[in-house]
Amino acid sequence: MNVNVIEQIVMTTMPVSEPRYRRIQKHIEQLIAQRRVCEGERIPSEREIARQFGVSQMTVNRAIQELVREGVLVRRVGSGTYVRRRQPSVRESTRATVVMVPALRRPPGRGYLPALALPRVPR
Repeated sequence: MNVNVIEQIVMTTMPVSEPRYRRIQKHIEQLIAQRRVCEGERIPSEREIARQFGVSQMTVNRAIQELVREGVLVRRVGSGTYVRRRQPSVRESTRATVVMVPALRRPPGRGYLPALALPRVPR
């Protein structure tokens, strides 16, 4: 999509009273939500974004710093700014696998007892 078209869409959908850095921040969040920029992908440089929106690099820097602070983006020195890979949710990471082993002393009517709960290994 043409850079000017994106800029027009963003600038017309954001409230005028909102600070410019916040508008840029929301724009980047929308790109991620719409999957135009996916997890692990590099976003455009501060210079490119500043040129696109007609603002200073410091304005873009503040927007990116806010997103880094919120955990949306991650900066790599000398490489660029990337969309942070999603971490498994607490529910996904706390699931356990129960291993059944023969009991040393079998209670009446039961051949196996849960012996150990191992944490689930993320893929």
